[in-house]
Parts: sequence; structure tokens; C-alpha cells
Amino acid sequence: MTLGEFLKQQRAQHGLSQADLAEQMGIEQSYLSKLESDRSMPSADIFTRWLNSLNISLSEVLQPFDHSYVQGKLRQIPQVAALLNQRSAQQGWFRGAWVIACCFFIALSVPLFYLGFTKTMFTETAYEYESPGVVFVGENPDIYRNWRSLYPSTVWSGSEEKGQIEEAQKRMTERQNPDIVISRSHRGSQFNQPLAEPEGYSRTYYLGGELSQPRLVNSVLQAIGLFLFVLGVVGLLAERKFFVRA
Repeated sequence: MTLGEFLKQQRAQHGLSQADLAEQMGIEQSYLSKLESDRSMPSADIFTRWLNSLNISLSEVLQPFDHSYVQGKLRQIPQVAALLNQRSAQQGWFRGAWVIACCFFIALSVPLFYLGFTKTMFTETAYEYESPGVVFVGENPDIYRNWRSLYPSTVWSGSEEKGQIEEAQKRMTERQNPDIVISRSHRGSQFNQPLAEPEGYSRTYYLGGELSQPRLVNSVLQAIGLFLFVLGVVGLLAERKFFVRA
């Protein structure tokens, strides 16, 4: 379909004869006949009258034609050229924003994936601390490990004193009530933690070892990083396809 054929079709849909339309446009019928048969291209003024008489917008005129016909033939009309330049400028801006966004996604994907893969931000190393039992008010925080130091070395030689020590050892064994705490942060080789109740009581926790505990957040970071990378690459490939006419 050509421009003349399209506007001739529009004239017929409006129920106008060539003579009627030519009169509305203020031109000779013979000139309108040339326009409809594509033997002549309208000037800017005549093209505007033509569209106004048929109550058609410029965008509606360009819609049925392919890109090559619009660029090769219709661009000769000033209004069409101006509209195409405007669209090209808008598309150029959008294309630039598209490329920047895709590059941003790719750039952001690398540190996100790295953080999730190396567990730098959210460490998966945990520390196991164990407390033998409750420390009473006024007792040495290390009472469960160092209770023997409370007795002089000379005491260990006498049978009576040994009996006292065995009794003390029995009491300490009975008091044992182990508790384990897993901490994400390293709190030293030991730390003392006051209890909410009874008031003044506490527990001393000793470092037992390190554990590895997977964290969902690291998997999520890797997944987001991979998704953004793929999204950016696909976006750049799509830009070359969809903006080839810009």
C-alpha cells in the first residue's frame, strides 16, 4: 500500500468523492488525483490540509506502512521527517538508558555474587561455647575448671584432706548442668554471661571449636548476582535487535 492508496481508502470510508475532498482542501481535483495515484508528493501545506480534511493524525497515517517505505518515500514530507526525527531522538535516549541499565545490572551482579560465594559479608563460620554449670554469687568464674586450686598443694598429701577434696569434687560434679551456645562472632577463649535469674548467678562459657553453618542469605546473594548478570547480558543482546532501526 502507498500513501495515495491509503488516503484514497480513507476518503472512500468518509463517503467523499474526489471533487468533494478537493473542494475541502482548496485544490484542483486533478491535483488530488495525482496525489492519490502517487504521481506527486504533497507539500507540507497540502499534506496538512489533506489530513485535516480526512480527520486523520500523522501517526495514524504512518501506522500501516513498513519502515523502509516511511524512511525512503514519506520522509520527503516535512511533517513526516520532523516526526521521525523526534521519534529517533526519543529512541536514542531510551536506547542509551537501556544500555546504561544493562551495564549497571552486570556491574552490580559481580560484587553480589562474590559476597555470596566468599561469605565475606555474612560469614558461615560459627563458634561453639560450652558452659559446665551455673556459677554462684561470689564464686570464681572458673570454679568448674579451677576448683582444685582453692586447696593448698600440701592438702593433697593427707588422707583426711584427700577425703575433703573428693567430697568437693563430688559436689562440683553434681552441680554440673552443661549448656552450649553457638555464636556467629568470636568472643574469645571464654566469656562470662550473667543469668536473668537467680540474680547474681552467671555462666562461664569456654570455646569448644568452630562450626560451619550455611546461611540462606549467601545463596540468595549468589542467585541475585547471577540473575542480574544474565538480565544485563540478555538486555544488551536485545538492544542490538530491537534498536537496530534507531
